[in-house]
Amino acid sequence: ISSSDGNEDVLSFVNPFIGNADNGHTFPGACVPFGFIQASPETGNDEWKYCSGFNIADDSIMGFAQNHLNGTGCPDLGDVLIFPFSGDVKNGIYKSAYDKATQTASPAYYKVKLTDSDIDVEVTATQRTAYYVCTYNSDAPARMLLDMQSGVVYNQDHLKTHVLYADMNMPDNWTITGHQEVKNWVRRHFFYVVKFDKPYTVKEVLPAREGEKAKRMILEFDLEPGESVQIKVALSTVGIEGAQSALLTESPDWDFEAVKKESQDLWRELLSKVSVSGTKEQKTNFYT
Repeated sequence: ISSSDGNEDVLSFVNPFIGNADNGHTFPGACVPFGFIQASPETGNDEWKYCSGFNIADDSIMGFAQNHLNGTGCPDLGDVLIFPFSGDVKNGIYKSAYDKATQTASPAYYKVKLTDSDIDVEVTATQRTAYYVCTYNSDAPARMLLDMQSGVVYNQDHLKTHVLYADMNMPDNWTITGHQEVKNWVRRHFFYVVKFDKPYTVKEVLPAREGEKAKRMILEFDLEPGESVQIKVALSTVGIEGAQSALLTESPDWDFEAVKKESQDLWRELLSKVSVSGTKEQKTNFYT
């Protein structure tokens, strides 16, 4: 499906980086039209400028969460934060500098290099699932923070108390499931399933700070330099069975490119309902 001039992909006129600065409160990550999932990097989550979890002025990424608000004036969501890293983090702070020059964003796709550990992260999404490929290029141990206490909130203190209830299960070394009740802008429940294509070991459970109810864990994977870990995260407001069903129906195989193409085609179909003529800048404004 082409744009109005007949030979250009309509997706080339969408720039997810528009609105990422100042208080635009937009995110650059992956989602499908009207999707339940908005998988996106976070550069902060504890003040009003981070209503979407991302601000392009920041020089570091603290991880990738699975749902975000776009263009709002209230902070919320930011559930199930994952942060891939190698070896040990600096000063016990889980974040990494990233290469802004090479980060890529288009409808249903985002890619970035986390330069502290030399890790390439790609993400796409379906209606109810996020799909990541994390390629670990260094020879240091391949690790990942799974932070269930994280969320997009008003301030640092609220990070410790916004989780009202948390339950987690690890049925095998490829799967983590759970249920949480949280309250920031609204009080809500969510259920999750996290699936890996390689087995993990739990290297460490980070100590809980006062008021915290959800776990923050360091997972480790047995990888050679240049190998990848694929991760899928499914969310449901109904139950764990709903999240599991979403994985089976929307993303049953470990085929990132197939999921990405299908999700981008949903955007092509939607955006191509309207044809406009004008300059590239005008089309970018319109389709974005």
